[in-house]
Amino acid sequence: MEIAKPPALSAARQEEPWIDTSAGSWKTAADYHIFCVKSKEETAMQIDKLRGRELDQLFKAILSLRDLEECYRFFDDLCTVNEIQALAQRLEVARMLREGYTYHKIETETGASTATISRVKRCLNYGNDAYAMALDRIKEEQQQEEKEANEAVTD
Repeated sequence: MEIAKPPALSAARQEEPWIDTSAGSWKTAADYHIFCVKSKEETAMQIDKLRGRELDQLFKAILSLRDLEECYRFFDDLCTVNEIQALAQRLEVARMLREGYTYHKIETETGASTATISRVKRCLNYGNDAYAMALDRIKEEQQQEEKEANEAVTD
């Protein structure tokens, strides 16, 4: 089911109907935002609907890649250029949102639509913390590489 984008939560619109209740369980933007703040234990991951042998195989294949070059080769075979760019763009949007960039700046620098930026922000705020986990690990790895490079220069 495709979920409609919620309207702004101005006081006047919080109770304004915005979704066909036959297509979803939210009647107003306020209902939607209440849903978003439920604990993670109460809401399943979206991807749980897709769990199975094929998705496990995909993730195991990704986990089997040994370096960046293998990733480039695998994703070149697996995805279109546009699909790869869309994934990379979402990760960059997440990084920029975490660093406090405005929607306008993110839109200008990445070319991402405001809908994409909003979706990534919703995942950062109410998702599985996977963007944060990945970005933190990337940052830690970069810091470690910089530290090792600095130590090599001083030796």
